[in-house]
Amino acid sequence: MILYSDKLRAALDAGEIGFDPPIEAEQLGPTSINVRLGHQFTKLKNAPGVTVSVADGLKTLGKLNVWDTVVKEKDGFGRPETLDLLPGDFILAMTLETIRVPRDMIALIEGRSTYARVGLSMHQTAPWIQPG
Repeated sequence: MILYSDKLRAALDAGEIGFDPPIEAEQLGPTSINVRLGHQFTKLKNAPGVTVSVADGLKTLGKLNVWDTVVKEKDGFGRPETLDLLPGDFILAMTLETIRVPRDMIALIEGRSTYARVGLSMHQTAPWIQPG
């Protein structure tokens, strides 16, 4: 079952679904809640000669130090800092909100076609937010 706005609002008000920071009224749609882009961005470094072995598992990837992470918040004038995306860039980003759903629900993360039309897509894998 997909929750519509009244049921979503009731679940939010009852604390069954949680967002930190709390969502704003304009984020609530007819059958969805729009999450916002966070401040942390991660990019794969140019690492010639680095080989990743699936046989060794993905835990070895973290030890290779092939990721750069930046946090973009506000500049000296209180405006959001920008992040330039060049053609071919692959950036991992987090949502601003941390999301909590009850054990009897899951949440589905979907991209917005408005952004996909200009080349920005999201969640290449793992579209589910697990319960708990």
